[in-house]
Amino acid sequence: MLPDIFANNTMSDAKNLMIVRSAGIVALPNTLGVGGPVIGFSRYKIIDDLPITVKDFCRYTAMVTDKTIVGTDAYVIGGYMEIVDVDKVGMNAMSKFDPITSKQFSTYCIKGSAIRIKGVHVINAPKEAYTALNIIRNLFPASIKERYFIHRKMEDLYKYVPKEYLPIEYGGRNGSLPELAKKHEQDLLDFNYYFKENDKYGVDEHLRQGQKMDMNSIFGLEGTFRKLDID
Repeated sequence: MLPDIFANNTMSDAKNLMIVRSAGIVALPNTLGVGGPVIGFSRYKIIDDLPITVKDFCRYTAMVTDKTIVGTDAYVIGGYMEIVDVDKVGMNAMSKFDPITSKQFSTYCIKGSAIRIKGVHVINAPKEAYTALNIIRNLFPASIKERYFIHRKMEDLYKYVPKEYLPIEYGGRNGSLPELAKKHEQDLLDFNYYFKENDKYGVDEHLRQGQKMDMNSIFGLEGTFRKLDID
């Protein structure tokens, strides 16, 4: 299922190398307190800066998620919290917004992956991005919507994630983004044997007998996007 996201997804893909070297998506070294969630830190400006699409971004995230689930107990035990910096995200990135892929990937994360999402915190959002961010928020089920926050100022984020847990570049003490990117790249390269082996397995829907699987129904895409609550 979702071969566009999961098939042939290894570190041999030049776009995966490009993304990891951008330090646009990293897992910070310290969890949020003892036994707390792993903190992921994403900078969506890389979608503006790099020749990638939202689907490329999701493919890379899926690969990193597989590696982290297998190799990091804290990720499964304590859950996962994402901080998303949308500072200086321009119209190029906004034009790449793909609601279908976003919905498919969010459904996989919530229902098909060993992830417990503890929170999504969006920071540095310009006013013109609020509509798009709220559309994304409404792609999630109610349980995740309650943990999806758009912070107008950093002090609001600190109520959930104290400043010390942020990267050094954001005034915290939880790793430097360029250094974390270098380590992350090496970790993924060392794990590439797993990605290659994993790519041997999957489902060939052409061989299914009887009623075919309805991908739109499974991933919640039936109907249209004409009616969306974006308040």
